[in-house]
Amino acid sequence: MLDRVLMKLFGKKRTLSNVFSRKGFLLLLMEYKRIFCDEIRSKRIIPYLNYCVNHLYESLCETDDPISTIAKERELIPDKEVLYKALKKWKEKKGESIHNLRREVNKYTELYGLPQDAIMTIRDFRKACG
Repeated sequence: MLDRVLMKLFGKKRTLSNVFSRKGFLLLLMEYKRIFCDEIRSKRIIPYLNYCVNHLYESLCETDDPISTIAKERELIPDKEVLYKALKKWKEKKGESIHNLRREVNKYTELYGLPQDAIMTIRDFRKACG
């Protein structure tokens, strides 16, 4: 696969000086971004995050208790944004205020040691690729 990608990007000029030139780096970076955004992010990461939000929301609807749900479904929370979206959806369904929801999510994140900024890292990586 690597040979195929290099052949597509550089053709017969696959020497080190061509690959490690400024233009070569830009081509490699654009190809990496395409693979990351189109294939990994769109087809794997986003559907997984949506699955986590929906599963957490369903669990919240069943238990009606965020603390027990978070303790039980802790492995399904890859980032505090997933917890935020699930709690927001659940509270809106119940007709409760979401005014202090960020503070509540931060409290749960600290209390249970949940991951933070994983989604922001992926977003920043995508922006850094150009």
